[in-house]
Amino acid sequence: MQLKPEGCQEWIYGDYRGHQCNRKITCTRDGKNYCTIHDPQYIKEKHRKQEEERGRERAIKQKQNALFAARLAATSGLTMEELQSVTPAMIKALPYLTGQLSTSIEALRLALQVIDEGQPNTAREYVCAVIAGSQQAIALAEGGE
Repeated sequence: MQLKPEGCQEWIYGDYRGHQCNRKITCTRDGKNYCTIHDPQYIKEKHRKQEEERGRERAIKQKQNALFAARLAATSGLTMEELQSVTPAMIKALPYLTGQLSTSIEALRLALQVIDEGQPNTAREYVCAVIAGSQQAIALAEGGE
């Protein structure tokens, strides 16, 4: 296609075929006419500003993450190195681990109750169930199934 000399020299794509930008010429760079939107200097400046904004957003997010990690380390008793080793699989397993912990506590409470009632075999079954469930929860947290 032949470019129209009276229009912006930028070619716009979006439909099944492109067309020449029909905005009025506002500048000439390297012998080519451009509108304000397609001016190469405008585009470079726009990209620079966008990258600066993304950099500021990244810095804020990193600061927030560092504060969160420091709080988590302080309240959990874990070191920063231990926190950094947490995997997505572990995070995904947290609801299951929490549920398993609740079940385990209840089973251990029942085991203590039946021991007091003189039923050691029933208590053993409760404790075995706690161990099996806990092993399954740990395997899930470590990335297993």
